[in-house]
Amino acid sequence: MNPTLVHGHGFVNLTPHPVSWKTPDGELHTVPPLKPGEHTVVVETWTAHSSDLTHLGGIICQEKTFGDIRGLPSWLEWECRPNVVFIVGGMVLSAIREGRLKDSVQSPQPIEIWLTYVAPATGPTDGAERNSAGQVEWVTRWDVV
Repeated sequence: MNPTLVHGHGFVNLTPHPVSWKTPDGELHTVPPLKPGEHTVVVETWTAHSSDLTHLGGIICQEKTFGDIRGLPSWLEWECRPNVVFIVGGMVLSAIREGRLKDSVQSPQPIEIWLTYVAPATGPTDGAERNSAGQVEWVTRWDVV
């Protein structure tokens, strides 16, 4: 379970697919998933919309709520490793920003101090390179907490 070392940081990919980025000087780096077939997710729950508006355009309206983050490695696996950066998806990063990380990981110390989470910046103005099918080939920026 060793991180991929790039420019003094160890990158750990918690998404289900390889993540690639290109530096301004043209270096291309790729980090494979930590555990193929396993990845970090935010638990989603759907409930029927509670107002009188239960159908719109002939289909059911629902409310989606997001809960715990699942699939994060145990903090014990990483506590003594400096400069570790966890790559997660955008929804997971949003959940971390909202403070749901504390509920998802049991840690005896404030984990924000020593763990860094990033998500590939893939928005229309983020400079991500896409292939002809519109899939991201590599990013040039990270979204951070």
